[in-house]
Amino acid sequence: MHIQYGNILSRYQYHQKFYRNLHRLPDKKACNSTLYRQICFESLSSYTSTIKTNGLKLCTKALTVTLKAASNTSRLVKSLSKEGNLSKVEAGIIKDCIDEMGDSIDMLKQSLKALGSVNGSEIEFQISNIKTWMSATMTDETTCTDGIDERKISDEVMRKIRKTIVNISMLTSNALALINKLLG
Repeated sequence: MHIQYGNILSRYQYHQKFYRNLHRLPDKKACNSTLYRQICFESLSSYTSTIKTNGLKLCTKALTVTLKAASNTSRLVKSLSKEGNLSKVEAGIIKDCIDEMGDSIDMLKQSLKALGSVNGSEIEFQISNIKTWMSATMTDETTCTDGIDERKISDEVMRKIRKTIVNISMLTSNALALINKLLG
């Protein structure tokens, strides 16, 4: 009985902290909790009027920006796959990246949807899922760049893919840091 009471109290404290932080996360200071502060500021600065000091809106916008960048990168990688001068190895690497980017986009969409419905007694579960999906997204992005590094691929193709994947990785890292800051 004592354990059950402690568990209920713990959940209550978690919910209190969540709702307290939800409206206390200032937009400018929020980026200080990220690894890539400048990118955080640049990617979210045009949304300050809609974000204001609402942490949930800030996290939602960070995820939306990341999803948009991932979608653009996926299109770029797909367009590279259609170039006729690729070797079999390059075509295979690009195909792997397309698959990884597809997985990343799916998990970012799941995270965004879950973030939009965070409430009630399932908050901890929902937040845990979001953090898991965001971490898996980062793994997919790293897997794509690792594939490029480990195999022979032209410098031009490598630069194009690496630049956009690294950008998405930084945006994903920032979004996850903001979610961790908001939901601690």
